[in-house]
Amino acid sequence: MEPLLLSLPLLSLTWNLRAGGATAAATSLATLLHADLVLLQETRSPLWPGRNKKLWHAVPGRRWGSAILVRTGSLQPLDLDTYPGWVTGAKWVNSRMPGLKELFVFSVHSPSPRKGERKGSYTQRSLEIVQAIHARVPTTAPVVIGGDFNLASLGERLASETLPHDKRESAALATFRSLGFVVAWRDLHEGQPLPQTLRWTGNTATPFHLDGFLVRGNAVTPRHCEVLNATATRDQSDHMPVVLWTDA
Repeated sequence: MEPLLLSLPLLSLTWNLRAGGATAAATSLATLLHADLVLLQETRSPLWPGRNKKLWHAVPGRRWGSAILVRTGSLQPLDLDTYPGWVTGAKWVNSRMPGLKELFVFSVHSPSPRKGERKGSYTQRSLEIVQAIHARVPTTAPVVIGGDFNLASLGERLASETLPHDKRESAALATFRSLGFVVAWRDLHEGQPLPQTLRWTGNTATPFHLDGFLVRGNAVTPRHCEVLNATATRDQSDHMPVVLWTDA
């Protein structure tokens, strides 16, 4: 990894670990990247050093859930009462990041539809989660939300892309923006097609873009957001890690 990447003030990583199968790989990748903030989904309880630097909740009835890991400072749990285990939230304090006394952070996995529900409910649940975060966090506080939003397109698609954009997803993106959130990858790659972040075994070719970051607050203005598409990570999970650098 380039030295420039490691020297930036705040590096965040989000990754869905395929029912916990890539949990060890995720902590190894986070260590390699010197990630300051790690937001994991479908993870088993990860091994992570330090007191109050890990927060993990299992999805009811599952052995995996969503986790937040930090390298400095400490995490104060923030319960949204919204899809426990699918959503884990915290206030990250004393992070030692310049200009950041506290930062609200959320690891989000939009829940799978229940039996008999339409898949379109993914979009509604992502909306509910982001709206609950907006209602719970002071509007003046910086927020980083990372995870698997289960939208086929976490960002507006270009007219030239083969995968059409869903009207419900377009409306959800508009709502996110109206709440003050930046859709990190899309907003930092104007004019480029959305990259693939999911290669599930039933379809390894369609460029689904499910995973990424929503960011709010000048203290965490995004500079770069990239999908890590490497053999080492593809072998670990059907999702690809996404990293974000910010101006903390």
